[in-house]
Amino acid sequence: MQEVAFKSELLEDGHLACPREYAKPNAQFKVTVSFPDEESVDSPRPFGLCKGEFIVPDDFDAPLPEHILNEFEGQ
Repeated sequence: MQEVAFKSELLEDGHLACPREYAKPNAQFKVTVSFPDEESVDSPRPFGLCKGEFIVPDDFDAPLPEHILNEFEGQ
C-alpha cells in the first residue's frame, strides 16, 4: 500500500476534495485533521442558541406508538 499526504478542503456537500492524481478505483483514504493552533478552533456554541425558535412538546420522551416501533423493526 502506498502512502501519500496531501492537503484537502471540505466541499459544500460535505465531501473532501481529492486531487485527481489520487482518485483511483478502490482507493482508500485515511483522514487526519490537524489544527495549527487553538485559535483556529471555533469556540463552543452558547447554551440556548435556538431558544424561542421551537417548542418541545410535553410528550417528547413518551414511548413511541406500536405501529411506529414496528416500522423500525421492519414489521
